[in-house]
Amino acid sequence: MEIDGVHLTYCTNIHPGQKWKTHFDELKKHLPEIKAQVAPEQKMGIGLRVSHHMSLDLMDERTLNEFRDWLDEHDLYVFTLNGFPYGNFHHAVIKDEVHKPDWTIPERFEYTIRLFDILASLLPDDLQ
Repeated sequence: MEIDGVHLTYCTNIHPGQKWKTHFDELKKHLPEIKAQVAPEQKMGIGLRVSHHMSLDLMDERTLNEFRDWLDEHDLYVFTLNGFPYGNFHHAVIKDEVHKPDWTIPERFEYTIRLFDILASLLPDDLQ
């Protein structure tokens, strides 16, 4: 949702899931109701949490297109990603080791590049 040129967003960090299907099921369950309460008459922005495993799932074109279609259907848009939690964000100890591996490890660097690709694919045309 945009207010005076600033995007107000709902961050999906609160929703569990390390694999995309689990996280997307949570989003489908909760986001339409949240949007109906917060921004029923306008598009609403999402800050999408994308774990390492989710990023691999979202590199599948069909999976990404399904999500993009769902966003359009519900008048939602992604304009920012949370890629800080590479692994499990919902450990028994909250945020325990969420920063590992760090960016000196090639897998973390590759994950970060995937996040850029995913965001570029999801950004609305007017935000690119």
